[in-house]
Amino acid sequence: MFAAPPLQIIGALMDLMTYEVISPRDNLALPTAVIDELVDLAVACNYIVDAIQTANLGESRAQGLIYSANSDRRSARHTRKAANELALSALDYTEHLILIYARHAATYATSTVRVAGAIAAGRPAPESMDTPIEPSQIIKEPHTYVPLVCLGQDHEVLASTHEAVMGALSRMTADTAMFYEGDRERSMWRRPTGSVEVDAALPSALHAYAAALAFAVSSHFDSA
Repeated sequence: MFAAPPLQIIGALMDLMTYEVISPRDNLALPTAVIDELVDLAVACNYIVDAIQTANLGESRAQGLIYSANSDRRSARHTRKAANELALSALDYTEHLILIYARHAATYATSTVRVAGAIAAGRPAPESMDTPIEPSQIIKEPHTYVPLVCLGQDHEVLASTHEAVMGALSRMTADTAMFYEGDRERSMWRRPTGSVEVDAALPSALHAYAAALAFAVSSHFDSA
């Protein structure tokens, strides 16, 4: 039911992965509101990954058009101008999508941590999920929001995906951290598109860790 998450930090946008979503069923002994939230977040993250890959493909095509125009013996100034504008537009859209991805993946990861952590500690699962978590909260307090949770037999996958989250955070520059601040006035929207190199390492790692935790929760009830 679950495609094992990649064990490495993902930088290339076309290498982003989607993950299978846990299926609501009778033996999944969790409050309906919690199951609905986890399924909803998983589906949302998968949709955003698809959108990022499509946008990144558009940027790649525009870059190819730039190369072709520069190689043409004709002046091709209109083609070159159009290609540059298309490339910048695609990059701007991709960066917006990455920030959207980070917000949803952050909430998905912290939600699954809460559920899996409660089960692992022998406590009742939460009755509902909290308000969405911003990526900046995880950047500032990763061990509070996304600690390593060991549940069931999936220790290796959980440890490797959690390590990927910590790795993405440790490699993050101050400029990239500001990109993830989420404040429309103070972060990405006040800087020129492409002025900070941003990839999807953090949200993709959070997505993978959340998916691994969701699978561990599902497996726990299957084996109960």
